[in-house]
Amino acid sequence: MGNRNSTDKVKRNPSINKTNNRSHIKKEFEPTLPSTLPTSPTSPTSSNEEKETLKYYLPNDNNDIDRQHAHHFIKRYLFQSYFSAPIVIGEGVKVLDVGCGAGTWLLDLANEYKDSIFYGLDIAPVFPAEIKPENLTFIKEDIFNGLPFPDNTFDFVHMETMAYILTPEKWHYAISELIRVTKPEGYMELSEAYYNKNEGFGPIYIKLAEAIYKSSLQRGVDLKFTDQLESVLRSRQTIMNVDIDEKVVIIGPNGGKVGTIFMDLYIQFCSTDSAVEGLCPYLNMSKDEYKEFIFKDYRNEICQSKNTKLYMVRYWAQKVNNN
Repeated sequence: MGNRNSTDKVKRNPSINKTNNRSHIKKEFEPTLPSTLPTSPTSPTSSNEEKETLKYYLPNDNNDIDRQHAHHFIKRYLFQSYFSAPIVIGEGVKVLDVGCGAGTWLLDLANEYKDSIFYGLDIAPVFPAEIKPENLTFIKEDIFNGLPFPDNTFDFVHMETMAYILTPEKWHYAISELIRVTKPEGYMELSEAYYNKNEGFGPIYIKLAEAIYKSSLQRGVDLKFTDQLESVLRSRQTIMNVDIDEKVVIIGPNGGKVGTIFMDLYIQFCSTDSAVEGLCPYLNMSKDEYKEFIFKDYRNEICQSKNTKLYMVRYWAQKVNNN
């Protein structure tokens, strides 16, 4: 782990370039999705629905939407691409983003690829309901009710940053649903951060990370499970050609603008009201002590460190064609 250069992108399949300009997918597309698919929501979230989303730990306010936008743009810059699966987004191609959040990834793609068809799904409707490209539909739905699409619907299915949300059992269910709605020879991609590969962090970060890990376990969420996603995908008989695209960034000013933005995003994530409420008991701190711990102690430690490596990874796989 420690021998990788912090500025290198690691790909196990060197024949795939960053512009994703090749694909094994057959170009036999229908002009629209089935008419039975649900349409995008227009009603706001009710108070009961808002309470339901709290179990997912992540906030859904305007500040978090800004964080999601920034996270998308910095990851796109880091990987130099929207995705790593070797699929061409072209005319009639159907794309689904599960857990789409504010919809930033889809909005970028739908504006760039106007002849393709995009769907986004999330339990919390923080995505735009009206001001969006015509080729993009957002749906308010919980994946654990089952994805509201027929089998073999999409050429490409994408899901990212679900580590803080899914239990191991739900990971297995979600992957099964992603595979189900992907067309034969189509692709699916999961984008997360490694948990155990991160290197060079000091005692303050380690203390914070342990508190986050323990608080997540209370909800049944094992943050270390994302390190197993490659083996989970390889164990599925319905998919093939499993591969990864990995990128390393140094967190903090020594990582340049990218490292500074990642540091700020992490601080913002850890300073939300839900994070403060959830982590103070595990750190045995008052809210004021915790905020000083995050904004002063943690920031100072990261700024002084020279080699705090964060590993980001995209796992992609192709669905088997049994015909």
